[in-house]
Amino acid sequence: MDGHYDKDADIAWVRLQGWDKNLVRVERTGTGLIERHRTTGQVLGLEFWEASERLPAELLDALPSPPVRGVAVERQHA
Repeated sequence: MDGHYDKDADIAWVRLQGWDKNLVRVERTGTGLIERHRTTGQVLGLEFWEASERLPAELLDALPSPPVRGVAVERQHA
């Protein structure tokens, strides 16, 4: 199992054993996303929106922040 919590976006991600971006199909719900295996339908991942209102604080505190991905910023001179 793998997971992250982004406090700024208030979104928590939980990915279960077997999660692979090439194997999942995403279903949108009113509270986030469910990622299911394309052929078996098994739940492989969950994304919770407004996580601080839906999940216990103890769980959110236990989840690390998401990894920082490289962001390219191009400055334009005035």
